[in-house]
Amino acid sequence: MLIQHSATNYEDILHSTHDLECNLAARNKTPAVDLSALKELHRIYLKAIARKRNLKKLEECNSYESRQFESLEVYLRNLKMAAFKYLITLPNKLDERTPCGNEDTVIFTKCSDIPANAEDHVSIGEKLNVLRYEDKITYYLENDAAKLELAVIRFLNNLLLNERKFKPFRNPDTCNRFVLEGVVVDELPKHAIRLLDSYYVLMGGASLASFCAVRIDTSTHRKFMPEHFFTCGRNYAPELNSSGLFGVCQRTDVSIFVTTSSTEQMWCEFDTNLRWMIELFESFGLDFRVCYNRAASLTMAECCRATIQLYSAYEKKFIDAARLSVYEAFISKRLKILCHDAKSETGLVYIIDGVVISVPSLIACLLERSSDRLFIPDCIRPFMPK
Repeated sequence: MLIQHSATNYEDILHSTHDLECNLAARNKTPAVDLSALKELHRIYLKAIARKRNLKKLEECNSYESRQFESLEVYLRNLKMAAFKYLITLPNKLDERTPCGNEDTVIFTKCSDIPANAEDHVSIGEKLNVLRYEDKITYYLENDAAKLELAVIRFLNNLLLNERKFKPFRNPDTCNRFVLEGVVVDELPKHAIRLLDSYYVLMGGASLASFCAVRIDTSTHRKFMPEHFFTCGRNYAPELNSSGLFGVCQRTDVSIFVTTSSTEQMWCEFDTNLRWMIELFESFGLDFRVCYNRAASLTMAECCRATIQLYSAYEKKFIDAARLSVYEAFISKRLKILCHDAKSETGLVYIIDGVVISVPSLIACLLERSSDRLFIPDCIRPFMPK
């Protein structure tokens, strides 16, 4: 296991243990640890730390006190190792923007006067010969739908590279299990494969785990931060409850990965990126809304998530089409993703990741827009292949 317990601040991970039950309850998670044992370890740790500080205050230690200090150092190391199996199961702290109730908080809505079409997008796609859908694992985009997928990728590549100044990145499709432990993947896709006697999972190049796999045990100079990366690739996910293209297991996603050196910089980047993502969806000419997701829907690593949801006229509900997630330094502590300055003083990296657009969900809503043709937004039309 590569998770860096040595890089983890014990006191910080055991953040306000009296709030731990509230955190787990808000997330609707059953504790994977004995919380009473965890609190007892925390109490013993704080008592040992206080004793260590008292010994350090002595200007001159006699031989007995020196031996006490050395024994206390060994005791603290052993205590950290004993607590480590508990620490890796704890969730991230929740941000104040995250609602703890049963409903998401809607912060933006765009509704138009376009007549709603009640026909299923799969039926429309098959009628227009642009979609061949068999099940959630197997589907084919054909003719104009295939061209539209390429056009969306070209359009976003131009937007992110030339206007938003993101750097293109190519990630591996598979991840070793220690990376998944680091990012705390709650539910794995059913695409596990074995390579070279190691356990790998097919997550897709557009997944957070793939980004983190490249950055494990690295340090970036603070003058180069914040860093902005993007990639276009597959994202493999567990089966979703939605029908048609909304619930497919294999998706083409355009994803971003942002690293910062402070919480202030992190929230500034979050607000900036969410703002231009909203402007992007406004240019599609579709109905959508933006929500802060409730705590129960977050992964254990997320402290806040904003989701952009497109409205499905057929299903009469909003469907997730993009997201922006904040992890603070939770993943960096576990995978030792660091930053440093000219004096070689190191700190943890604060991570934001998101899906700018899930292409199948976008195509599904564009199909539902009209029953006699595939609607193509004006902003994407110049990028359609000839």
